[in-house]
Amino acid sequence: MNKGIHILVVEDDANMLKTLSDILSEESYIITGVGSIKSAREELKHKFYNLALVDLKLADGSGLELLKEIKELNEETMSIVLTGFASIESAVSAMNQGAFSYLQKPLNMEELKISIKKALKMQELSSSNKNLIARLQDLSLKDQLTGLYNYRYLRERISSEFKRAKRYVFPLSLIILDIDYLKSINDTYGYQYGDLIIKEFTQELLKNARGNDVAIRYGGDEFIVILPDTDKKGAMIFAKRLFSALTEHAFDQKNNRIKLKVSIGISSFPECRVSTEQGFLDSADQALRGAKERGGNRLVVFKSKNEQELEAFDEAYQRETGDSGRIDNGSGMRADSPFADLFDRIGGCYQESCPVFAHVSRAKQTLTLYLNGRAVDVWPVSTGVEGFETPRMDQHVSSRIYTRYSSSKYPGGDFNGLGNMPYAVFIRGGFAIHGTPRGNWRLLGRRASHGCIRLHPSHGATFNRLVRENGNTNVWILVD
Repeated sequence: MNKGIHILVVEDDANMLKTLSDILSEESYIITGVGSIKSAREELKHKFYNLALVDLKLADGSGLELLKEIKELNEETMSIVLTGFASIESAVSAMNQGAFSYLQKPLNMEELKISIKKALKMQELSSSNKNLIARLQDLSLKDQLTGLYNYRYLRERISSEFKRAKRYVFPLSLIILDIDYLKSINDTYGYQYGDLIIKEFTQELLKNARGNDVAIRYGGDEFIVILPDTDKKGAMIFAKRLFSALTEHAFDQKNNRIKLKVSIGISSFPECRVSTEQGFLDSADQALRGAKERGGNRLVVFKSKNEQELEAFDEAYQRETGDSGRIDNGSGMRADSPFADLFDRIGGCYQESCPVFAHVSRAKQTLTLYLNGRAVDVWPVSTGVEGFETPRMDQHVSSRIYTRYSSSKYPGGDFNGLGNMPYAVFIRGGFAIHGTPRGNWRLLGRRASHGCIRLHPSHGATFNRLVRENGNTNVWILVD
């Protein structure tokens, strides 16, 4: 009955220690006896004990000190105090330190056995209650139909993930999926059948999810997948694979073999340029609405106002200069080729192995330029302060690039450039390495309230030319 229950006896009287060990061993308890607080500490650090019998006065200290340490090491361990110097004050002190019971010497062994059984019963009830609470909490965070996490869990998880992404400037992506025309399936076959389809949809979703992905039922026919440490490009690759799997799968294969249509909205941080987790959710939801408004059964990536403005600049740049705002990627194919994304991912160079490598140190506020693996120059830069933090990046530059931007707003194409961005070479989303006008030269070498990497326009022109000549997949940028 008592097998597997470990009791630690802490008693510096050798005869009493032997007596207690012998009597309690007969009750099938597993007994470990020690004569000092020091020895007790070592035992408690390396092993769990269901119960500790502690003498109040020991040769190397007070048993009250040990009671406190026992609770700090493992609050599940029950304690009973033994003493030959009983007083109300010592009894109250022992109970305040977490002792279950307080027994006076000479001990009544039957009373001791009863106290031990009561303490162990209390321990069992406490453990059962904690398991029940944990189970209820788990149920409160799970969707009953699918077993996926629910909206309540989403709010907790997206908050922690977004704070982590902002603090450490890590990428974070979010995908919202909607089953198109699920209502028609419910109207045709009934809601119970619709529930079966949702369950099978969940299985396919989980089958295609990666180890760190977090799948959530957002409500009704909508689902969310949180993609930690995943940038926009990675999110697109995953979303396309998931879209294909879900739309090509035949649901209810034994009977109706239904093919579903699915709309997906994608948003990635920091490209989405939002500052709150609610803004992050809203951006993905906005992308989903865009997919639905275009007829559904498609993927749409959220574009921040900044990204939309850049696309407008792309058009204006080409219209007014005759040059594309996009460059050849160095592979012989144009950046808008359907294979360009694949080439960008498998491009053969990395950091110093690239013909052009730029290492931006946010700590030193410098850009070290390497050509063919050799450091040739160090330029002062200005990256963003907190709230405008320049993200960590380790990748090829983007294929979007501007030099002197001549337009009716910036006539002559002088160093006013694109607003205050002459010779802009984009890295990701709206983040770029670019020259800065004369009024900002004093800020070079220290952080300021902007997210891009600013440098002197002469250095900007040099880097811009190198990127144009080598192609973006032969250029690597490291921001750390």
